Amino acid sequence: MGSILLCQCTTVTLSQDERDFIAAQYADCLCAACLKDMKSSYHQQQMQHKLHNISPLLFPKK
Repeated sequence: MGSILLCQCTTVTLSQDERDFIAAQYADCLCAACLKDMKSSYHQQQMQHKLHNISPLLFPKK
């Protein structure tokens, strides 16, 4: 107890962008499972942005 190195969250590797995404939504600690869920949410959001950006190319307005 008392050491961040013993925390389960250290098992989840996050990029700086993923950390920024999570920090914008949570100010406190998260368990490893929640961090993994947030990491997945970040990547889903990134994919949605990419699809939104290319959708005019795939489906041009007539």
